[in-house]
Amino acid sequence: LQNYHSAFRQLPPGSVMTDALRPVPVCSSSKMFAAANVNFEAGQGAGHQRTSWIVHLLPFIEQAALYESWDFQTSVAGNRTAAETDVPMLYCPSRRSTVTNPAIMFQGWLGGGNDYGGSVGGCNGWHNCGFHELWQTDYEDRTLGEHKGVFHAVNRGVRFSEVMDGLSNTVALGELQRLDKGLHVTTSRDGWAVGGVSSHFSTCSDGCYAPNSDHFEAPGSNHPGGVNLAFADGRVQFLTDSTSAAILKSIGGIADGSAEQPPQ
Repeated sequence: LQNYHSAFRQLPPGSVMTDALRPVPVCSSSKMFAAANVNFEAGQGAGHQRTSWIVHLLPFIEQAALYESWDFQTSVAGNRTAAETDVPMLYCPSRRSTVTNPAIMFQGWLGGGNDYGGSVGGCNGWHNCGFHELWQTDYEDRTLGEHKGVFHAVNRGVRFSEVMDGLSNTVALGELQRLDKGLHVTTSRDGWAVGGVSSHFSTCSDGCYAPNSDHFEAPGSNHPGGVNLAFADGRVQFLTDSTSAAILKSIGGIADGSAEQPPQ
Protein backbone atom coordinates (compact mmCIF):
# COMPACT_ATOMS: atom_id res chain seq x y z
CA LEU A 1 0.00 0.00 0.00
CA GLN A 2 2.83 2.36 0.81
CA ASN A 3 4.43 1.65 -2.57
CA TYR A 4 1.11 2.13 -4.36
CA HIS A 5 0.67 5.51 -2.70
CA SER A 6 4.21 6.50 -3.67
CA ALA A 7 3.44 5.64 -7.29
CA PHE A 8 -0.03 7.21 -7.59
CA ARG A 9 -0.14 9.71 -4.69
CA GLN A 10 -3.24 7.95 -3.40
CA LEU A 11 -4.33 4.54 -2.19
CA PRO A 12 -6.39 2.19 -4.36
CA PRO A 13 -10.12 3.04 -4.57
CA GLY A 14 -12.10 1.15 -1.96
CA SER A 15 -14.53 -0.05 -4.63
CA VAL A 16 -15.05 0.70 -8.31
CA MET A 17 -18.48 0.96 -9.91
CA THR A 18 -19.73 2.63 -13.07
CA ASP A 19 -23.33 3.27 -12.01
CA ALA A 20 -24.49 6.63 -10.72
CA LEU A 21 -25.76 7.06 -7.17
CA ARG A 22 -29.45 6.31 -6.96
CA PRO A 23 -32.09 6.62 -4.24
CA VAL A 24 -32.83 3.61 -2.06
CA PRO A 25 -35.05 3.24 1.01
CA VAL A 26 -33.74 2.82 4.55
CA CYS A 27 -34.72 -0.81 4.99
CA SER A 28 -38.52 -0.99 5.29
CA SER A 29 -39.04 2.73 5.94
CA SER A 30 -40.14 5.38 3.45
CA LYS A 31 -36.98 7.44 3.94
CA MET A 32 -34.84 7.57 0.82
CA PHE A 33 -31.19 8.49 0.35
CA ALA A 34 -28.66 8.51 -2.47
CA ALA A 35 -26.38 5.49 -2.32
CA ALA A 36 -23.62 3.70 -4.20
CA ASN A 37 -24.47 0.09 -4.89
CA VAL A 38 -21.13 -1.70 -4.80
CA ASN A 39 -22.90 -5.05 -4.73
CA PHE A 40 -21.46 -6.87 -7.73
CA GLU A 41 -24.47 -9.12 -8.18
CA ALA A 42 -26.72 -6.15 -8.96
CA GLY A 43 -24.96 -5.69 -12.30
CA GLN A 44 -23.03 -8.43 -14.01
CA GLY A 45 -22.83 -7.17 -17.58
CA ALA A 46 -20.45 -4.94 -19.48
CA GLY A 47 -19.68 -1.68 -17.73
CA HIS A 48 -20.52 -3.05 -14.29
CA GLN A 49 -17.30 -3.48 -12.37
CA ARG A 50 -17.93 -3.36 -8.62
CA THR A 51 -14.40 -4.52 -8.01
CA SER A 52 -12.43 -4.17 -4.80
CA TRP A 53 -9.32 -2.23 -3.88
CA ILE A 54 -7.35 -5.50 -3.99
CA VAL A 55 -7.69 -5.75 -7.78
CA HIS A 56 -5.75 -2.50 -8.16
CA LEU A 57 -3.11 -3.59 -5.66
CA LEU A 58 -2.22 -6.81 -7.53
CA PRO A 59 0.94 -5.48 -9.27
CA PHE A 60 2.28 -4.42 -5.88
CA ILE A 61 1.89 -7.88 -4.32
CA GLU A 62 3.75 -9.75 -7.06
CA GLN A 63 0.58 -10.48 -9.07
CA ALA A 64 1.24 -8.34 -12.15
CA ALA A 65 0.27 -11.13 -14.57
CA LEU A 66 -3.07 -11.58 -12.81
CA TYR A 67 -3.67 -7.85 -13.01
CA GLU A 68 -2.81 -7.75 -16.71
CA SER A 69 -5.36 -10.50 -17.36
CA TRP A 70 -8.19 -8.45 -15.81
CA ASP A 71 -10.74 -6.95 -18.21
CA PHE A 72 -11.85 -3.65 -16.69
CA GLN A 73 -14.64 -3.35 -19.26
CA THR A 74 -16.75 -6.02 -17.60
CA SER A 75 -17.72 -7.37 -14.20
CA VAL A 76 -16.17 -9.71 -11.65
CA ALA A 77 -18.17 -12.56 -13.22
CA GLY A 78 -16.75 -11.62 -16.60
CA ASN A 79 -13.31 -12.06 -15.04
CA ARG A 80 -14.09 -15.30 -13.28
CA THR A 81 -10.90 -17.08 -14.33
CA ALA A 82 -8.82 -14.34 -12.75
CA ALA A 83 -11.15 -13.66 -9.81
CA GLU A 84 -11.29 -17.34 -8.82
CA THR A 85 -7.49 -17.52 -8.65
CA ASP A 86 -6.05 -18.08 -5.20
CA VAL A 87 -3.55 -15.44 -4.12
CA PRO A 88 -1.60 -17.11 -1.28
CA MET A 89 -0.70 -13.93 0.61
CA LEU A 90 -4.40 -13.08 0.98
CA TYR A 91 -4.97 -16.22 3.04
CA CYS A 92 -4.33 -16.53 6.78
CA PRO A 93 -2.89 -20.01 7.47
CA SER A 94 -4.65 -20.14 10.85
CA ARG A 95 -8.05 -19.70 9.25
CA ARG A 96 -7.83 -21.07 5.74
CA SER A 97 -7.34 -24.68 6.86
CA THR A 98 -10.74 -24.51 8.57
CA VAL A 99 -12.70 -23.40 5.50
CA THR A 100 -14.44 -26.47 4.15
CA ASN A 101 -17.80 -25.12 2.99
CA PRO A 102 -17.68 -23.68 -0.55
CA ALA A 103 -20.96 -21.86 0.14
CA ILE A 104 -18.99 -19.27 2.07
CA MET A 105 -17.07 -18.39 -1.09
CA PHE A 106 -18.38 -15.72 -3.42
CA GLN A 107 -21.09 -17.31 -5.61
CA GLY A 108 -19.97 -20.72 -4.37
CA TRP A 109 -16.64 -20.48 -6.22
CA LEU A 110 -13.85 -22.79 -5.09
CA GLY A 111 -11.06 -20.19 -5.09
CA GLY A 112 -10.26 -16.52 -5.02
CA GLY A 113 -10.94 -16.05 -1.33
CA ASN A 114 -9.41 -13.61 1.13
CA ASP A 115 -8.93 -13.40 4.87
CA TYR A 116 -7.98 -9.71 4.93
CA GLY A 117 -9.95 -6.59 4.13
CA GLY A 118 -9.78 -2.80 4.08
CA SER A 119 -11.41 -0.52 6.65
CA VAL A 120 -14.41 1.54 5.54
CA GLY A 121 -14.24 3.47 8.80
CA GLY A 122 -15.48 3.82 12.35
CA CYS A 123 -19.02 3.77 11.06
CA ASN A 124 -22.00 1.64 10.17
CA GLY A 125 -20.83 0.37 6.83
CA TRP A 126 -23.89 -1.36 5.39
CA HIS A 127 -27.52 -2.15 6.09
CA ASN A 128 -28.56 -5.36 7.74
CA CYS A 129 -31.81 -5.74 5.82
CA GLY A 130 -32.59 -7.27 2.47
CA PHE A 131 -29.71 -7.09 0.05
CA HIS A 132 -28.63 -3.62 1.08
CA GLU A 133 -25.57 -4.95 2.87
CA LEU A 134 -23.51 -3.53 0.05
CA TRP A 135 -25.03 -0.06 -0.32
CA GLN A 136 -22.75 2.81 0.71
CA THR A 137 -24.13 6.23 1.62
CA ASP A 138 -23.62 9.34 3.76
CA TYR A 139 -26.91 8.71 5.57
CA GLU A 140 -26.38 9.14 9.32
CA ASP A 141 -23.14 7.44 10.43
CA ARG A 142 -22.33 5.67 7.18
CA THR A 143 -19.26 5.08 5.04
CA LEU A 144 -19.44 8.32 3.07
CA GLY A 145 -19.99 10.41 6.21
CA GLU A 146 -17.94 11.85 9.05
CA HIS A 147 -16.32 8.65 10.33
CA LYS A 148 -15.27 7.32 6.94
CA GLY A 149 -12.16 5.19 6.71
CA VAL A 150 -9.12 4.56 4.54
CA PHE A 151 -11.06 2.41 2.02
CA HIS A 152 -14.47 4.08 2.15
CA ALA A 153 -14.21 5.83 -1.20
CA VAL A 154 -15.98 4.67 -4.35
CA ASN A 155 -14.14 5.27 -7.65
CA ARG A 156 -11.25 7.13 -6.05
CA GLY A 157 -8.45 6.51 -3.62
CA VAL A 158 -7.77 8.28 -0.34
CA ARG A 159 -4.59 10.33 -0.10
CA PHE A 160 -2.45 10.13 3.01
CA SER A 161 -2.92 13.88 3.35
CA GLU A 162 -6.63 13.18 3.96
CA VAL A 163 -5.84 11.04 6.98
CA MET A 164 -5.96 13.99 9.33
CA ASP A 165 -6.03 11.85 12.48
CA GLY A 166 -2.56 10.55 11.60
CA LEU A 167 -1.40 7.43 9.79
CA SER A 168 -0.28 5.80 13.05
CA ASN A 169 -3.74 6.33 14.57
CA THR A 170 -5.84 5.04 11.66
CA VAL A 171 -6.55 1.44 10.70
CA ALA A 172 -6.12 0.52 7.03
CA LEU A 173 -6.31 -3.28 6.92
CA GLY A 174 -7.44 -6.12 9.12
CA GLU A 175 -8.38 -9.73 9.37
CA LEU A 176 -11.95 -10.71 8.51
CA GLN A 177 -14.23 -13.11 10.31
CA ARG A 178 -16.06 -15.24 7.80
CA LEU A 179 -19.60 -16.14 8.78
CA ASP A 180 -22.07 -18.54 7.20
CA LYS A 181 -24.86 -19.14 9.69
CA GLY A 182 -27.91 -19.01 7.48
CA LEU A 183 -28.88 -15.51 8.59
CA HIS A 184 -28.42 -12.67 6.13
CA VAL A 185 -27.10 -10.35 8.81
CA THR A 186 -24.27 -12.72 9.73
CA THR A 187 -23.32 -14.13 6.33
CA SER A 188 -20.10 -12.86 4.76
CA ARG A 189 -18.30 -14.26 1.75
CA ASP A 190 -14.75 -14.70 0.58
CA GLY A 191 -13.78 -12.91 -2.62
CA TRP A 192 -10.72 -10.69 -2.99
CA ALA A 193 -11.98 -9.17 -6.25
CA VAL A 194 -15.42 -8.22 -4.98
CA GLY A 195 -16.44 -4.83 -3.59
CA GLY A 196 -18.46 -4.55 -0.37
CA VAL A 197 -18.26 -6.82 2.67
CA SER A 198 -16.23 -9.44 0.81
CA SER A 199 -13.19 -7.15 0.97
CA HIS A 200 -14.03 -4.64 3.72
CA PHE A 201 -14.89 -4.29 7.39
CA SER A 202 -15.92 -1.48 9.70
CA THR A 203 -14.69 -0.82 13.23
CA CYS A 204 -17.98 0.56 14.51
CA SER A 205 -21.01 -1.01 12.89
CA ASP A 206 -24.36 -0.87 14.70
CA GLY A 207 -22.91 0.49 17.93
CA CYS A 208 -19.33 -0.76 17.63
CA TYR A 209 -19.34 -4.51 17.90
CA ALA A 210 -16.07 -5.94 19.20
CA PRO A 211 -13.79 -8.00 16.97
CA ASN A 212 -14.98 -11.60 16.55
CA SER A 213 -18.53 -10.56 17.43
CA ASP A 214 -20.35 -12.68 14.84
CA HIS A 215 -21.42 -9.58 12.94
CA PHE A 216 -20.66 -9.53 9.23
CA GLU A 217 -19.14 -6.03 9.29
CA ALA A 218 -16.76 -6.49 12.21
CA PRO A 219 -13.14 -7.65 11.87
CA GLY A 220 -12.19 -11.01 13.30
CA SER A 221 -9.84 -13.95 13.09
CA ASN A 222 -9.14 -17.53 14.10
CA HIS A 223 -6.60 -16.31 16.64
CA PRO A 224 -7.85 -16.65 20.22
CA GLY A 225 -8.96 -13.42 21.84
CA GLY A 226 -8.48 -10.83 19.14
CA VAL A 227 -7.53 -9.74 15.65
CA ASN A 228 -4.52 -8.34 13.81
CA LEU A 229 -4.98 -4.86 12.34
CA ALA A 230 -2.57 -2.92 10.11
CA PHE A 231 -2.44 0.85 10.56
CA ALA A 232 -1.89 3.26 7.67
CA ASP A 233 1.74 3.81 8.64
CA GLY A 234 2.47 0.09 8.21
CA ARG A 235 2.37 -0.87 11.89
CA VAL A 236 0.56 -4.11 12.73
CA GLN A 237 -1.06 -4.56 16.14
CA PHE A 238 -3.11 -7.29 17.78
CA LEU A 239 -6.33 -5.87 19.25
CA THR A 240 -8.16 -7.90 21.85
CA ASP A 241 -11.86 -8.64 21.74
CA SER A 242 -12.27 -6.46 24.83
CA THR A 243 -11.07 -3.29 23.05
CA SER A 244 -13.41 -0.45 23.96
CA ALA A 245 -16.04 0.81 21.53
CA ALA A 246 -14.60 4.34 21.78
CA ILE A 247 -11.18 3.17 20.63
CA LEU A 248 -12.63 1.06 17.82
CA LYS A 249 -14.56 4.03 16.48
CA SER A 250 -11.59 6.36 16.85
CA ILE A 251 -9.09 4.23 14.95
CA GLY A 252 -11.52 3.66 12.07
CA GLY A 253 -12.08 7.26 10.94
CA ILE A 254 -9.48 9.12 8.91
CA ALA A 255 -10.51 12.64 9.92
CA ASP A 256 -13.10 12.59 12.67
CA GLY A 257 -10.96 14.59 15.09
CA SER A 258 -10.18 11.66 17.38
CA ALA A 259 -6.86 9.94 17.74
CA GLU A 260 -7.19 7.47 20.59
CA GLN A 261 -4.60 4.74 20.65
CA PRO A 262 -5.36 1.13 21.53
CA PRO A 263 -3.31 -0.29 24.42
CA GLN A 264 -0.02 -1.80 23.32
